[in-house]
Amino acid sequence: LLNAGLAQERDYWLVRQLRQIPGEFNILVVADDLTEEQGRAAMRRGATGYGETGKLPDLLDQVRDQNNANGG
Repeated sequence: LLNAGLAQERDYWLVRQLRQIPGEFNILVVADDLTEEQGRAAMRRGATGYGETGKLPDLLDQVRDQNNANGG
């Protein structure tokens, strides 16, 4: 889980660096007030998903469902 403010610093540098680590894992960008454009920008740079902090359980369920569908 990454706070959107931290994730957005230096053009999503942290997200891009995390994607360089071997292995499969999810990167979720969350914030209290995250716009669709900010979320899409995070995903273009390697995030698995995004959402508002208050909707975190729903976001985690989506990731869990994706993992199950992919055999993980």
